Amino acid sequence: MEEVNEVLFEIIVDSKITLKLRNQSHVEEMYVLTMKNIQRLKPWLFWANDAMTIEETEVFIRRNQEYFKSEKSLDLGIFYEGKLIGSGGLYGIEKRDKKAAIEYWIDEEYEGMGIVTKSIAKVIEYAFHDLGLNRLELLCGEKNIGSKAVAERLSFTLEGVLREYHIINGVTINDLVFSLLKSDYQNQKVK
Repeated sequence: MEEVNEVLFEIIVDSKITLKLRNQSHVEEMYVLTMKNIQRLKPWLFWANDAMTIEETEVFIRRNQEYFKSEKSLDLGIFYEGKLIGSGGLYGIEKRDKKAAIEYWIDEEYEGMGIVTKSIAKVIEYAFHDLGLNRLELLCGEKNIGSKAVAERLSFTLEGVLREYHIINGVTINDLVFSLLKSDYQNQKVK
């Protein structure tokens, strides 16, 4: 196998939460976590299916390393007290238009603890301050109550409903589209 030149990158959220660019040492942990949560991810994420393999997880992590190097995405593992419990970050980074989309999911066991909200708040800060982005978008299934709540807690503006926007596992769903502009974010910090 060809040697991989992996990048290390992390964002400290607080004393218990760290966001890290996953590498090949995280493959098995990521695969186990994903499969543990697969049934609850399947309604919302097109890639989530019962036939996922550990090899696909390895490719996913390697691809995320490459996308990070080429500044296309920032897909990070959410670690709580050193344990991988979820995923979150930016994808579809467009430098010309200074925008990206936010994505996240977390192990059911850790829902309701504010971990996603705190983690994505740090991703937002990084996007606006370090990457110089101007617009962040967040799409979530219309019936995905948890994701909608995160968007609202982080002061994203609901722009509308994308009707029949995705077909996930044969089911057509509407997506809510939220946005957060750098000016919105700066105005929140002033208050």
